[in-house]
Parts: sequence; structure tokens; C-alpha cells
Amino acid sequence: MRVAAIDIGTNSIRLLKAEIIDGQLKSGNKALEMTRIGEGVNETGELSEAGMARSVKALKEFYEEAKAWGAQRVYALATSAVRDAQNRETFIKRVKEACGLDIEVISGDQEAKIGFLGVFSRRGKCRGQDTGNRRRWGKHGAYSGRFAGNNLGKEC
Repeated sequence: MRVAAIDIGTNSIRLLKAEIIDGQLKSGNKALEMTRIGEGVNETGELSEAGMARSVKALKEFYEEAKAWGAQRVYALATSAVRDAQNRETFIKRVKEACGLDIEVISGDQEAKIGFLGVFSRRGKCRGQDTGNRRRWGKHGAYSGRFAGNNLGKEC
């Protein structure tokens, strides 16, 4: 199964295309676009028009690239800048209108857990991670399918 994940960070947007083979995430290729969506968020509390425009353009291109490559699922997660912005819903709506991509904004705790799990997931199969008391499955899979953690959901 081919999957793609898009990480919308404060300064850059990253695309990872990968295949899941026998429960293992086999990395395909990666792309990075510096969009600086977070510029000015700390001062104004909002995403700038320029930052949103750059990011929408990059997301549309990444989404189209992933679909043309044959990704059956494309996950998009936004972190700090989008999470903290008062106008995040405007940005999310613009992306949806531009290319049909749904963005999930994750909490700081989710972001930290995903990063931690990503370091250790390279050692074995990509399975839903047991948090000690229950398995956490978001609407996109384990820990919301964050690709950085190589936890791309129930498909793994």
C-alpha cells in the first residue's frame, strides 16, 4: 500500500511518500518546502496572508504529487503555528478548497509523543503504539497517523 504524509510545521512543510510492505514502512522519497507559515504568529496571533498563500500552494503541489505517485491515503498534520493561530480555520478551509486535503491539527502532547515514537519505530514494524493503558487510534490511525513516527495507521 502506498501512503503519503504531509507535516505542516512552523517554517516548513514536509512530504514523505512511502510504501507499507509486510507491516514495514519502506521509505520512498521526501520533499521539503520552506513556507514560513508561522512568521508573525507570536506577535499577531494569526497566520499571515503571505504565509498561508505559500503554504496552500505547497500543500496543493505535494497533494497532487502524492496522488500522481499512487498514494492511497494522504495524511496531513499541522503543528505549533497552525495550532496557535486564531485564524487556523481560515487556513484549513483554504487548503480544503484548493485541493481537497483535510488537515488535522495535533496538540503539543501528541506532537511530542509522535516524535518520541518516531525515533523508536525505526527498530521494528510500524504498529499502533501501546501507551501503557490503551492503544490510541485517531481518525487517521495510530497517533493520528503521523508519518514522522512511522505510525501510519491500522494498515501497518
